[in-house]
Amino acid sequence: VAADLDALHAMADAIGCRREWFQPRSFPHYDIPLFRRDRAIKLGAVEISRRELALFIRANRVNFPR
Repeated sequence: VAADLDALHAMADAIGCRREWFQPRSFPHYDIPLFRRDRAIKLGAVEISRRELALFIRANRVNFPR
């Protein structure tokens, strides 16, 4: 997830995700397989817990209204 769609897509592109893997429902995101995780972290992604994810989604829902 990201607070900005451009940043989200840029990271996905950088780690080799296809745009059709984008999941706009519930909250815009890509599911990242484990084999892409290390590269994402090296490029600046930050691992968060499920609780942190829930808080992030609540805080950024205004950026991505349903």
